[in-house]
Amino acid sequence: MNITSRDALITIVVAVLIVNNFIVQTIFIPKITLSWPIEFRILPPGYRLQPLRDFLRAVPIAGYYTDSYQGNYWENPKTTLYLQGAQYALSPTLLDIEHCFKYDYVLFDCHQPECFVLPMKKNGYQIIYALNDRIVLAHRKQ
Repeated sequence: MNITSRDALITIVVAVLIVNNFIVQTIFIPKITLSWPIEFRILPPGYRLQPLRDFLRAVPIAGYYTDSYQGNYWENPKTTLYLQGAQYALSPTLLDIEHCFKYDYVLFDCHQPECFVLPMKKNGYQIIYALNDRIVLAHRKQ
């Protein structure tokens, strides 16, 4: 069996393609994906709110407060995106953005750090779980 230069060339090309594919999949794609803004990563909607599920499991309806809401949440696509993601992540608990301070539990999802402090104190809520300085779950003081 003679190995011709053509066979050797095909073997080398296939080996290079396999190594190249491995390098791209293990090194370059993860770096590119991790450098994308969080909205563009392929993650389930509301994934960041998963730790709150245990607190709201037995709560049928909770309030949802965001600093980007100004009367009609359909007018602001970012507000709609975050509300729908939160609703998906925390189901079966319903989130009410229209009358958020009517309920014992309120999810504060703010884009400015600590924007929730004033409305929370004004309406008599205290933090029961904080994901970070922008997302907190609060309960009405008894």
